[in-house]
Amino acid sequence: MEKERNVMMFIIRNVLIFILFFTISFAQDTYASFDMVSGPVDIKITDKQHVYFPLHFDGESGVVLESEKSRTLFTTFINSSFEKFKDWESTAKENGVKDFEKDISSKRLGDLHYFKYGSWQFKFGKSIITSRITINEDGEAFFLIITPKYTSSSNEYIKSDGGVIMLDESAVTAINKALSTEFINSVKSEEENIDALFN
Repeated sequence: MEKERNVMMFIIRNVLIFILFFTISFAQDTYASFDMVSGPVDIKITDKQHVYFPLHFDGESGVVLESEKSRTLFTTFINSSFEKFKDWESTAKENGVKDFEKDISSKRLGDLHYFKYGSWQFKFGKSIITSRITINEDGEAFFLIITPKYTSSSNEYIKSDGGVIMLDESAVTAINKALSTEFINSVKSEEENIDALFN
């Protein structure tokens, strides 16, 4: 009986240590925000400089960008898609196109895709991200970034409906700034300088 109790206490202690380590190692802090058409969105970062970039208006799903290369691939996709969107928008206006929708590009991006379900966060491999132009019945064009639906492999009832964000030119500019290495380094440097004041 005493041996079983000791084993159980050992297991509980190690689980608590693991949870504490995981929480400290992967805590996310907001370091930048940008305004989408639907409202403001926070971009979060970990101590390891893994960026959690939201791809849903409520920030409940998105991609994790773990390196400068991942961030560059992501911003290159956004920028090239937005340039094509502007070309298509001009063509649509010149030709009076209304009530139209077409994918611009799709690419597997990010190191992980995440979504939140209640207080839990689930992560998958790289996410297929699609850029799209949508033109309404009044001829107004919108630039969308879309992610697919996901379902937990261990529980079919835990799922994400996918994400859709609507971006304009100012949001694209803000995203480029927020994901630049220079900006991330300046934010981290400022945090370290403030922390050093209280040693």
